[in-house]
Amino acid sequence: MNKLIVSLPWSYSGSDSTETKLNSHQLKSNCEFTFVVCNENRVVVDSGQAPIELLPKTDSTILVAPTQALSWHHITVPKVPQSQMRAVLDGLLEEQLLEDTNLTAIALSPTAKSEKEGVKTWIATCSKEWLSVSISKFEMAGHRVVQVAPAFAPEPSRSESYVFITGTTEESFLTSVSDKGVLTFPISSYSQTHAPNLSTGFKHYIADDAVVFSEPAVAALAEKILNRPIQIRQQSAGLIESAQTDWELAQFDLKLSGDGDGIKRIRRIWQEFRLSTAWKPARWGFIGLILANVIGLNAWAWQQKSNLATKKALLTTQLTQIFPQVKVVVDPTLQMNKELASLRQSSGSVSAQNFESVLSAFSLLTNSKTPPTMIEYAANKTIFTGINLTDAEYALAQTKMKMHGYTLIRDGNRITVTTQADV
Repeated sequence: MNKLIVSLPWSYSGSDSTETKLNSHQLKSNCEFTFVVCNENRVVVDSGQAPIELLPKTDSTILVAPTQALSWHHITVPKVPQSQMRAVLDGLLEEQLLEDTNLTAIALSPTAKSEKEGVKTWIATCSKEWLSVSISKFEMAGHRVVQVAPAFAPEPSRSESYVFITGTTEESFLTSVSDKGVLTFPISSYSQTHAPNLSTGFKHYIADDAVVFSEPAVAALAEKILNRPIQIRQQSAGLIESAQTDWELAQFDLKLSGDGDGIKRIRRIWQEFRLSTAWKPARWGFIGLILANVIGLNAWAWQQKSNLATKKALLTTQLTQIFPQVKVVVDPTLQMNKELASLRQSSGSVSAQNFESVLSAFSLLTNSKTPPTMIEYAANKTIFTGINLTDAEYALAQTKMKMHGYTLIRDGNRITVTTQADV
């Protein structure tokens, strides 16, 4: 099952004037979207740039919000019902946001529910209008949007720090990602020309041991600014990695056309178990358990089949020894019953199915105090009507009759007697 991962564009406007329009971020219309199509094993099937009308159609679509569109807040969230969470977050973030909370989309950390009360958690915010328009644009184009993920999210506590250089030589960004949050700086050629000490300022926010990744288009620029070794990361690989997060930016009053939260959670857990290196020993253990069960079941089935063949061979031997006239054995049990019936008929002996045999056994073994009002005999079944036995008497009679090869079935005051061979 393939999925389409699309990077949402976010334009940064700068000018030569002294007033830089830092807040003029707008979603471009009629633009080409950077995308990647991958399968469940995260193998790239297709990638490139295309207008929304020409994007490949897949089973699901994940939108990746650029880091420039998001702001991150580290706050303590009290334990409140989910229905009240949005109102609580509005109150907590009211003084930290530049615009009204009603105009802001708020996303709670996926680990917030599992964290203890009093522990700080991360919250992502962005323009609700921008996010809503972006989702609607893709859903109207026929794409099944199942998640809106951030390009980068804060790392867990005590994790490594990372630096990512993205964009083009004309418009590039440096993003620092650690357990302290996500910080993004513009490093375009314009910024370098007008701020020669910009690289020195970056070092204040970048750990010395941070791992640096750069897209190929800005690799030379990254080495020049940071003056340290970098690792090349293709844009398609970055999109796939961003789509693996559990973060969901479309929360609360923003709804998606894809699966619900429960289904998405189960799917992510399955993907994590199936693909994560940390779960590799568990996967091998699970495979070993399945193989052990399959081998054990096959061995048990083979043993049962062998025992059945041995018993059938023994019956065949007994049949041919007792009745030498039987030359071809197909069903030894059935053939032996037929031969016994023929032998009994020729000798004049009475079989257990005979009416007289049933009457005799029933009268001796049931100890019934009242005689039956009616007796029916048909198709080797004898039905006694009007027999009233207590539960204890019926259980005792059933045990005694079973020892002599008969089965009792009670239905009210009617008792049916059959031989065990006929059951």
